[in-house]
Amino acid sequence: MRKDVCAAIDIGTNAVRFSVADVYQEKSGKKKVSRQVFLRVPIRLGAYKGEGKSEISDYLVGQLIKSLKSFRLLMDIFQVTSYEVVATSALREASNRFLILTRVFHETEFRIKLLSDQQEAKITAQAVASKLNLSSNYLLHIDIGGGSTELTLLDGDNILLAQSFQIGTVRLLQNQVGAAQWEKLRDFIHQIVLHKNKSMVISGSGGAIDTIFCLVKKFAQHKKTNQLETDDLSSLKHLVAKQEKGTLAYNLDLSEDRADVVLPAIDILGFCLNELPVKTLLVVDIGLADGLMDFGENKHFG
Repeated sequence: MRKDVCAAIDIGTNAVRFSVADVYQEKSGKKKVSRQVFLRVPIRLGAYKGEGKSEISDYLVGQLIKSLKSFRLLMDIFQVTSYEVVATSALREASNRFLILTRVFHETEFRIKLLSDQQEAKITAQAVASKLNLSSNYLLHIDIGGGSTELTLLDGDNILLAQSFQIGTVRLLQNQVGAAQWEKLRDFIHQIVLHKNKSMVISGSGGAIDTIFCLVKKFAQHKKTNQLETDDLSSLKHLVAKQEKGTLAYNLDLSEDRADVVLPAIDILGFCLNELPVKTLLVVDIGLADGLMDFGENKHFG
């Protein structure tokens, strides 16, 4: 059995995430991942510079570089042997992305891989499918991020349908989601519903869904271990909407960057569940960083 110490850095729209795990590779090819460290840094790269622009400010780039330098030090302390650094929609769509990639490499020696929306959806969904092992059911995985929402339908490990939509929590906050995107999402869900050979299990991941679930457990006396239902979303939306502006983060015991995306996340998830025949979602603590450990292409040190 071989053991690697792997790190994954996920540069998202609403935050940057850093994970370190021991990855055990058995002779059979099976992997066991044991997470050791997980850090979330609230850098909102999706807060583009100027209305109607897609340029990331020098300040945010500087914050990103500071974070990456600190991650490099932690990787040295944990004796990381392989790593991967990826970015999703905010950096992928930024007009100054190539300047940022060059600056980051010169100052940190990290080469950032810009994931396509399809790659992002595939990596996360396959990690979820491998953990849940639902061979007798279809699995529909919903991943809500700051810049996009991915839906992936799997039959075992096989991806049947996958699509990313420019409907994210930060985009909604900035009024950047039009009716056409919602209609595309509705049409795609209707394609999913046509698959009726097996029953369907719906799972969800991402910081926004995790936050919703934690709030439901805290305020709605949620008794189920890891499930969300449409009634839960309605109750939580009513509770959050009653909070006075400026006191939301304090009242919900959340950081500002998490509190202000709760309502947009409820709207996105509620839209999906209302269009689907299954009204219960299984919340999984598996994200892109976890998927990179299992299905990424980790770069090895020297």
